[in-house]
Amino acid sequence: MNKRRIQLISLLIALALFVIQNHDTGTAHAFSRPTQPLEKVKEAIEKIAHSLITSDRK
Repeated sequence: MNKRRIQLISLLIALALFVIQNHDTGTAHAFSRPTQPLEKVKEAIEKIAHSLITSDRK
């Protein structure tokens, strides 16, 4: 993996942890609270991270 991809994955993980940690208090959202349940957010983050890790190098 190149350095850029590792940085992007690290950023996504950090953002995911921030959202999950602050989900109950509602402090992670600048505007209205999302209507999606936490599990759907986790699934979306996992799909994005998985696609970044497994995508073909060009």
